[in-house]
Amino acid sequence: MKFDKMQVSTGKLWPTVKIVVAVFLFVYVLSRTDYEKLLALKDSFSWGWFFVTAFVFFAMLAVKTFQHYIFTGKRLPYSRVMEIIIMQNVLMNFVATAAGIASYLTTLGLEKDVRLGRATTSFLLVKVGDIIAALSLFIVALFFLGKVPEGAT
Repeated sequence: MKFDKMQVSTGKLWPTVKIVVAVFLFVYVLSRTDYEKLLALKDSFSWGWFFVTAFVFFAMLAVKTFQHYIFTGKRLPYSRVMEIIIMQNVLMNFVATAAGIASYLTTLGLEKDVRLGRATTSFLLVKVGDIIAALSLFIVALFFLGKVPEGAT
């Protein structure tokens, strides 16, 4: 009986600990913020780059959706795959990486019987493609900036 009560109190303690840690981190970040520099950022904000970045983001979302749509065998409508990709990205950015991957694999498996192996392969192929694209863009950016790290040549 005593052990059961200990489990219940521990279950209630964990969310409290997470809230205390979150508040501490929030206060710590606020205490380290230079508000003058933060306000000075508005002078260097570029609406042009903002729109370019937004366009590239949405183009990337469309391309990623198309990749998943093709790699999963076109079993779901493109619009439904886009919803799944958006949810997967939200979960990967705001929760844990594992939760985003699990939601992707589970949703595909439940919606249209996409086998776990095929869904996993699809996910991994897209992520490898992302890494190759990011590395390629990094190399191109280094070339245009003329800042090749020592020992890289």
